Amino acid sequence: MGRKRAHLVGAWYPENKDLAGLMKEVLHPGSMWRRSYAFLAIEKCGQQGCSPGESVFETAAMYGEIRQLFRPMPTYALRSSEWRHALTGIGNANTPAVYEAVKQFFDPTGRGADAYKGTKAKPGPLWGLHEAGKGGNVEHLKDALGAALGLTMIRFRSGVDPEAYRREW
Repeated sequence: MGRKRAHLVGAWYPENKDLAGLMKEVLHPGSMWRRSYAFLAIEKCGQQGCSPGESVFETAAMYGEIRQLFRPMPTYALRSSEWRHALTGIGNANTPAVYEAVKQFFDPTGRGADAYKGTKAKPGPLWGLHEAGKGGNVEHLKDALGAALGLTMIRFRSGVDPEAYRREW
């Protein structure tokens, strides 16, 4: 019996101003997406533990809104070096190394040079990631997926209980 493979439910790269509305739609009680997630993993950028944004105030406000929307689910916050090390074994791994580690969670079912991405005619399991990242944002989406998957690897790579990164309300 093989291990259960990951399944990418969705990928988005919205503007900050559109994020709250999108999350409310995704988390609506009748939404099919509501059953699709188990936790929220947030990358804490910099020493301040902030998420990226156009200003410090906007960043803090958006971080709070996202946590509020995911309130029923556990929230974990990791620094970039923490999740990168958990996922790849290297604390300062670059995005291509992160993508290589992310691909290990998926089956290569697509066509083309990258069977994980695939083609429009025969998409792979990470096709949605690349579609959402058109216009140069796919690197950020790879890192976001890496942060979530890194949490699943915390205990395996470091022996640390993932609950050490849990942020209570």
